[in-house]
Amino acid sequence: MTWRTASGPAISMTFCSGRPRHAPDAAGLVAEAKSAAGRNPVATALARRAGALLRGDADGVLGTAAAFAHAGYPYQQARTLALAATPPPGPGSVK
Repeated sequence: MTWRTASGPAISMTFCSGRPRHAPDAAGLVAEAKSAAGRNPVATALARRAGALLRGDADGVLGTAAAFAHAGYPYQQARTLALAATPPPGPGSVK
């Protein structure tokens, strides 16, 4: 999947066995997405969720579920809860 932010850079995330993989510059892209999100609460929650997934921060991922619920995005809330319940890939897992 690829998304374009308001400022133009592409943010790409690929999935393998339902788990996201990230590009070497993922942290920089997440930072750009947070900056580009501005005052848009859904874009901010998406960027926060991406950052939490990148860090392996399950509590951070769960925190964004409430933001999606408050904004009226039940699909994103459900997807966030599913992502939080998916264990991170362990050693030797397929990437």
